Amino acid sequence: MKIPASWSKYNINNQSLPASGFATYRATVLLSNSKPRSLSILIPKLDSSYSLYVNDTLLVEVGKPGITPYNSIHAWKQIIADIPLTGNQIDITIHISNYYYAKAGITNSILLGNKQSILQHYIKSIIVNYSYLVHCYSYHYII
Repeated sequence: MKIPASWSKYNINNQSLPASGFATYRATVLLSNSKPRSLSILIPKLDSSYSLYVNDTLLVEVGKPGITPYNSIHAWKQIIADIPLTGNQIDITIHISNYYYAKAGITNSILLGNKQSILQHYIKSIIVNYSYLVHCYSYHYII
């Protein structure tokens, strides 16, 4: 499954996957011997609750993913987290669930990089979003 994309866009045995449900995503990142001094991850707002594990250690939880709507708590926020560098390999696991929205899964790109680059990207996105809001407000006010 390619990400970013809603899992509801995929078929298994000619059956569309429903937007409601839960999943686990895994990725392994191999670092060169000249690995960075710091590494951070930016996960944008996802229409799902999730738990982020790095090397089998819980790093961040947004809401409470669950296997049913009754044991899941929905949340919606962007996070930046520092990733501990202990070797030349990073195992990333994301447990994710959705019972509230039409899109499900990792629907926006996750960024991994040195802390300064991640923070610069985050600040630029805030400036762009703020500028857009000011433009929309100004346009609405003028009309």
